[in-house]
Amino acid sequence: MTTVGQRVKAVPSLSKILAPGTEGGKEFGRIVGLLLLNDAKRRGEEFNLFDDASGDFEGLDGFSRKNQSGSAIGYQYKFFPSPLSSDHRQEIVKSLVSALERNDTLHLVKWVLVTPDDFKNSAQRKGGGDVEWFEKLKLKYKDKLELDHIGHSKLQDLFLQTHHLCLYYYPGHVNSGAERRKTIHELRAQYDENMRRRYGRIEFVGMSVYKEETSRRIPLEDIYIPLSLISERESEETDETPRIDALTLLSPGARSVILGDPGSGKSTLLAFLALAGISDGLQSRCGYLVDGRLTIVVTLRRYADELKINKDLSILEYVRKVAEADFNLSGLTPEFYEYYLESGQAVILFDGLDELPGYHFKNIVRHRVESFTSNFPGNTIILSSRIVGYEAESRFDDSYSHFRVAKLKIEEIKKFISDWYSVRVEDSNERDRNANDLIKVIVSPESDSIRALARNPLLLTIVALVHRIDAVLPDQRVVLYQKCTETLLNTWYKAKRNDEEVVKGRIEQRNRVRVESIAYWMHTKSIGAQGRSVAEHKELLVFLTDHIKQYETLKDSDDHAEDQAEAFLSFIKNSAGLLVEAGDGLYSFIHLTFQEYLCATYLLAFGETRGAQSIWDELHGALQNPRWREVVRLLVASLKSSSGKSFFIDKLLDEPSTANPRDTALLLTGLLRDSIEAAELRAEDIFVVTHNALASCEGIEDFVDLKQSIEGLVQKDAVNLAHALSAFNSLFENASSYKILRLALINYSLGYPALEESCSIRDVSLSAASSLVLNSLVLSKPSMRVEECSLNKLKYVYSKWATKNAEANAASTVGLGVLMLLDPSNQAEKLFERELFLMFSKNFGPHHDHGLHLVAIASASTAMHPAMATALNNSLRGSKHTTKRQVRSFLELAIKIWLTDNLARPTSVAKFFNALDHSKASQKSGMMVDDERKVVRPGRSTFFPIADLRGALVGFNGSRNESYWEGLRKTDVFSHYITPSLEVALDETFDFHWSEAFKGSLKSSLPMSFKKYFDPDEWAALESRIKSAAYTADDVNFAAWLILFDVWVYLRKGYSEESKSPISDLISVARQSDEPKIKLAIVLRGCFLNGVESAGELSKLLASDERVMEILAKSGWPLEDEIVKAKTRKIDFLHENEMEIDVLEN
Repeated sequence: MTTVGQRVKAVPSLSKILAPGTEGGKEFGRIVGLLLLNDAKRRGEEFNLFDDASGDFEGLDGFSRKNQSGSAIGYQYKFFPSPLSSDHRQEIVKSLVSALERNDTLHLVKWVLVTPDDFKNSAQRKGGGDVEWFEKLKLKYKDKLELDHIGHSKLQDLFLQTHHLCLYYYPGHVNSGAERRKTIHELRAQYDENMRRRYGRIEFVGMSVYKEETSRRIPLEDIYIPLSLISERESEETDETPRIDALTLLSPGARSVILGDPGSGKSTLLAFLALAGISDGLQSRCGYLVDGRLTIVVTLRRYADELKINKDLSILEYVRKVAEADFNLSGLTPEFYEYYLESGQAVILFDGLDELPGYHFKNIVRHRVESFTSNFPGNTIILSSRIVGYEAESRFDDSYSHFRVAKLKIEEIKKFISDWYSVRVEDSNERDRNANDLIKVIVSPESDSIRALARNPLLLTIVALVHRIDAVLPDQRVVLYQKCTETLLNTWYKAKRNDEEVVKGRIEQRNRVRVESIAYWMHTKSIGAQGRSVAEHKELLVFLTDHIKQYETLKDSDDHAEDQAEAFLSFIKNSAGLLVEAGDGLYSFIHLTFQEYLCATYLLAFGETRGAQSIWDELHGALQNPRWREVVRLLVASLKSSSGKSFFIDKLLDEPSTANPRDTALLLTGLLRDSIEAAELRAEDIFVVTHNALASCEGIEDFVDLKQSIEGLVQKDAVNLAHALSAFNSLFENASSYKILRLALINYSLGYPALEESCSIRDVSLSAASSLVLNSLVLSKPSMRVEECSLNKLKYVYSKWATKNAEANAASTVGLGVLMLLDPSNQAEKLFERELFLMFSKNFGPHHDHGLHLVAIASASTAMHPAMATALNNSLRGSKHTTKRQVRSFLELAIKIWLTDNLARPTSVAKFFNALDHSKASQKSGMMVDDERKVVRPGRSTFFPIADLRGALVGFNGSRNESYWEGLRKTDVFSHYITPSLEVALDETFDFHWSEAFKGSLKSSLPMSFKKYFDPDEWAALESRIKSAAYTADDVNFAAWLILFDVWVYLRKGYSEESKSPISDLISVARQSDEPKIKLAIVLRGCFLNGVESAGELSKLLASDERVMEILAKSGWPLEDEIVKAKTRKIDFLHENEMEIDVLEN
């Protein structure tokens, strides 16, 4: 190898070798960090690297210092070629100044700039070349610290001292370098192929479905759903918890620990990460790019087994030997691995830290991994472990980022199921039918338990297998739970540890009885608790020891009962994974479903000899207790005797009970949902009980639970619907006047057919406000005029919501539809006023979001024009597909011209907009202060997943689409927003029964209120009326709104040029109109579409037609003295200095 100081061959600098731009800059920084780190090691110095963000902030990428020394040398890497541009020079100086400003702790004596090229001098450049410039910089800061530069020549010296890094980037400097590198690359191709074969298929090991179906291994790239991660610090996980893409863990130099429960997919996730950079299929599936780094997978349990034989076995030597044996590859020399490891070009995945035998080995392996990471810096390190088993002794420090495997989201579950059937069923019709059936089951409101299981990848796999082979879900979900339990308790562990002998038959039965007893004991002892029961290890051990002594026959050769209990608890916790640690010394079942299912099978065995009455007595008649609901459902479904099933149904329906009617109803509807024949025979009685329970509900949570249980049944089966309607009509006909209004609201909340005239609300005394809302929003029969002050209050509130955030903006669009239903006579005017209001809003978000929500809701009632559909799609796809600017920025020039023409002294546009904002804020709402605060600033809703709702629209093709509106109705948009606004505006109280009724009654009527305005046939008819001057006031508002809304379509790139507007013919006709609203709409549209060309038209229009100014004044257009008096802030002038502030309120 060429030595330091020896003349070397001329080679291109790193600026020529590495890719330009950000990626090349990152690689340059990584290379320099490795070179300097190795150099510091050789000199016995400490070297510290900053991450990218810290480096930018500190003005340093790393620093070195001699041991025990208080002073340091700082290094800043800049991937700037020579000659340096003026911008590059400024950025270098900025970094130097940052380093000096933060020098109190580091005590820098020297600051070293590292660039890929040697500096050059240029006689052509004013002020001198790079050499001269840097010398001047040195002189300027000489009193503060020394400056130095490392360029191409010095980097080459560092490469020569770092053998394998030099071989990687400059093989010409190494003896036989080109040949050696070629050999390594040829071996690498074979290595990668073996990696793809070994880790490229999912094997469903140990599934308790003893059929050929289970053993079929599926290519990872055909079915794998990349799991998301959440921070370990997240205490609770919901669908709103921020998710982290697991691929981000592959960032060069990243060090991470992935934690997860049994079956959460840790090992498969590591297999995915191992192949992501070398599998075309996975790259296509998940959007990852080719990655040239070497991937190494270390199964830590196997490594521990080898350490028992050879305690000095290094990780590198173990990896090499295992690869030679598993891949049958000769030639895997240490140099093959060191070539990648010393160059920071490797990803090392350590699987199964929790599977190491005891604290001693966990400690040893942790130290070995840390040493390995220190010896080969710059590589990516990822470890996996169960949460239980990752104790303090084996825990890695905070230099490792810690994550938990996130539960699968519904969309990920759907994707898995579709892919699952795609690779297993050839016939497309059968494939789609099966996949859609299983998806329908999982997303059903009635399938909470199955859906919760399906969020775990292992359990989802079992769900899919059972659905494919053994059962129709969820009616036979008992079979599903049986398979899941058997899989975790028996065969999964056996397959994972196929090196151990496991006795079958009697022992498996004994194990089953033990775990059933534990489940029943834990469930009973914490009957008032929510979720999974928790038990201390000590009391759990005592219970199981007593159980073994009392119910099992012990032989002299058997271990003591307490020893057996301890071993069994260890097995179901550490191996089967049925029990998990829920705190220090506390244990619970991995999922409540297992606890409930095992309780049911315990009771089933309990009643085998003593009959159904004995089970009723054992539960003290408390079957309705919510804690027992799922247990009883599973128990009754498991009973073989029809008379036994009828016993429980009849007891629940006929025997007097002190239980909450809700609890009895939910249990009975659950049994009906399970297709229990005895329940089906008494279906109408069950629906009577359930509707009565609905009418007596005093809380929204109880109401929603009951409502969803009924909806699940009537949507499932037409027979159930017939029984439900018969039961409801019977109740309604015989209801008291007190109850009849509530039942009428329930009718609409359930989406039942509209009540007949003969069944109208009779003998019910209603206030004027309640009657108005009932007729306009529930019965869709507007019969009263809304007072102007009430309408104005609602307009004020809904306009305020439109400017707050995406959630409130969606609610404001629903509110706009409510206004149109309450006051059908002036619908188009309301649309026009809202559009004009938002055209002068501060930020991009309100105008953008309102158009999106309006089109999305309207699409539930009508097909959209292709331009509208394109605009909606683009609005969902981000700023690349829309013109993302402050709405006001389009109007600035027009306002500036108007100010110049009309004000005596020069006034800035910023002042005008401040005056406009002040004018709008000063508008009176007509509400009490507390009422206004309540409805205008309601705060974020707890259930309003706006991002997911929008996601349902991606790919919208213009055809009628109810998905967004359907999803929006299911949020608490009515209870959190609309109903409180009606209460304040109308001075009336509307309880949750009204909010729930709105969800049903407005399903069709609210989108239909927008339908006319998005119908191209209506546009054509409107054009004809405008052209013939046979139009109404409503037509004027319609045309003016449509012209203004065309701006939203244009900015979302719904069409490419003005002549292709979907309303171009209407605009041509409207240009001849003298109606002020139409004239204003055309001029404002021109400001957005034509900019400078149309900027002066607004001032001319305002000067020539006072009616236009009156229209603008209503929307808050400020008077001259208000503009002059308006205050300005520094931030208001940024856009005038070509520094636009753009805030998207999402």
